[in-house]
Amino acid sequence: MKNKIGALFNPSCSVKYQKNNQSGLIFSDFYPLLIGYVIPTVVIGYFFLIPGSAIAGINELTIGFTGSIVGAVVTYWYGLKNTVQRVVEPE
Repeated sequence: MKNKIGALFNPSCSVKYQKNNQSGLIFSDFYPLLIGYVIPTVVIGYFFLIPGSAIAGINELTIGFTGSIVGAVVTYWYGLKNTVQRVVEPE
């Protein structure tokens, strides 16, 4: 995994990504990192912190918390997509 991440930042690295015929690029190596952020954030936020606080329930603050998680996922996916497109050699 370390070599694959290194390929993102060092185009001369020997590890290259290939295009998948159906869905474009192969991101399966990077989804565990995203899941490792989202799952603990959702569990801790919605099951431990928010229910015991003054912002319990559905209101502007919980919607904002949800928006920040969604924004982080979109930013991660978009940044990864753009970075990998620059590394993958055209066929």
